[in-house]
Amino acid sequence: MVRLGRYALIAFLTVAYYALIYHASVSTEQHWLSVLLSLAPVVGIALFVAWSSANRYVMLTLVLLVSGVIWLLLSDLIVRNYMWFYLLQHAGINGALAILFGRTLFGQRTALITRFAAIVHENMPPEQIRYTRQVTVAWTLFFAGVTLTSIVLFLFAPIEVWSFFANILSLPLLILMFAAEYMVRLQRLPHIKHVSLADTLRISSRYYREKH
Repeated sequence: MVRLGRYALIAFLTVAYYALIYHASVSTEQHWLSVLLSLAPVVGIALFVAWSSANRYVMLTLVLLVSGVIWLLLSDLIVRNYMWFYLLQHAGINGALAILFGRTLFGQRTALITRFAAIVHENMPPEQIRYTRQVTVAWTLFFAGVTLTSIVLFLFAPIEVWSFFANILSLPLLILMFAAEYMVRLQRLPHIKHVSLADTLRISSRYYREKH
């Protein structure tokens, strides 16, 4: 129940955050909520990296000082162009994921989904290795497609259209991708033990904790 409550809270906060971003990005008024929401992920990541470092208090102080200096020098520029931070957030994250998955498909590297599967299945048959590589390709294309669509809509479509895609459709599309892959997996590998979405997220988190 505690785990279920934690997932429900994360889901609620995620939906609420993207709903706020959508409202702020399509608003005709340029208010401080729009600017703060556009900067929050960048500052949040910087603070998280600083907190995770060996000299956390020194790094936290440095991040705050640099952020303050940047704001003092460039606040007018940031306020006028805050929508580009929304694009950087959406396209940047999806682009980074496309690179993360795609780079494991070249050379003699093991595909990323194959690495995840190896945590659960010690001795994978050839058809499972082949399938997990194909899934890695599919996720690479998915994230690359979302990135390209986001950039094209931002540059050439009304901002309301881009915001609807980036802040309303992106999460359902991601869930749909997970569900579609799971259904295909059940058909392609019926004899293999299958893990849930929650298990997949835990495996991914464990993999990166061990690597970093």
